[in-house]
Amino acid sequence: MEPLIGIGFWRSLLEPELPDPAWFIDAQWPQHERQMVLDYLLQGKPLCYWMGYSWCRFRCGTAAASMGAADLTDGTYCWPEGLAHYVHRHLVRLPESFVQYVLGQASFPTAATTAVPESCPVDMTWWQQQAGWNPKACSFPAETDEQAQRTIRAFEREMVLEPSMLTHAACKARTHLIKQWRAKNS
Repeated sequence: MEPLIGIGFWRSLLEPELPDPAWFIDAQWPQHERQMVLDYLLQGKPLCYWMGYSWCRFRCGTAAASMGAADLTDGTYCWPEGLAHYVHRHLVRLPESFVQYVLGQASFPTAATTAVPESCPVDMTWWQQQAGWNPKACSFPAETDEQAQRTIRAFEREMVLEPSMLTHAACKARTHLIKQWRAKNS
């Protein structure tokens, strides 16, 4: 089975190689297109459920339960349940190729979603290459400043041992993210 294409998964201290939602803010995106993409995202079929809720990278006060704990799919793409929140509340415009894909659908491909097993891999390669429209902007790398400080201390003490965190690219991206966060909070 072909892997699904990941989209809308946001960077954090634990996943520093992903794009930042602040890079994609576009208040000029036509409302009718935004609404069509939003409606499409809300129709996604749950692919898998995680053991905890996500959090808004803008810390807007939206309850974590509203951000969701599932990954959704249309049979081609995979996105986190909370992606619709970013499109609706924070004026995040997704990459043009995805927008055109959505606008080109006559209707949501419900039949395609039924054939996708929960174990279907998700390829993040394309998504990790997206730079958005505001690449110097940044949101928050952790749910709270205290959590960010604890996580940074754990990295500095080399207490984080997940293999995905040990790649050279992840270490470089995390170092950059930590510098950004510290500059923002000093």
